[in-house]
Amino acid sequence: MIDVFQMAGIERFDISIINDDFLATSKEQKTGNELKLELLRQIMNDEIKVRSAKNLVKYRKLKEEVERIIADYHNHFFDSLVAMEKLREVALQMQEEDQRRTHLGLTDEEEAFYEILSNHPNAVQDFELIKELVQKILAQAKNSASQPDWYKKDDTKAQLQLAVKSVLRFKVKAELQKILDEIMEQAEARYKEYDMRVA
Repeated sequence: MIDVFQMAGIERFDISIINDDFLATSKEQKTGNELKLELLRQIMNDEIKVRSAKNLVKYRKLKEEVERIIADYHNHFFDSLVAMEKLREVALQMQEEDQRRTHLGLTDEEEAFYEILSNHPNAVQDFELIKELVQKILAQAKNSASQPDWYKKDDTKAQLQLAVKSVLRFKVKAELQKILDEIMEQAEARYKEYDMRVA
């Protein structure tokens, strides 16, 4: 059986392989880059799938970005080397995630809700206020998730929505319903299989 990863010069199934050395080798060899590109796409999408529940909004956008790069390559907007360089930029965003979260003083759970609010600058801009709102939203989400199969119960979801809305009311200046919808979507994705024992 042929190992397509080895044949393409890819040593491991991990986004960390998309680095300067990998791109330099691709430029030198100039053969098999189409296969490399498809394998990189697979690596990226698998990594995004693993991470997506942690931050649904961010990784949905990154997946769209990966697919747009591949589509633009197939539409001959640029060659395979440029496509790989663009994929590397997306990979770097993921690799830098932990550093950014540490810099902001957020947990990975808080970061997802933080990103939702910070993506709506017309609604709220103050960093400390966003952090305060995120902590309150997170507490409400965990409270709802402590109930078995909470995401299947309309009344529990409605209670969470009302609780989050009360947190945001008078604090968020615009786009309240859109923000609320994104928060509910993220809460369901992240806490569908939530275990209070490891909280």
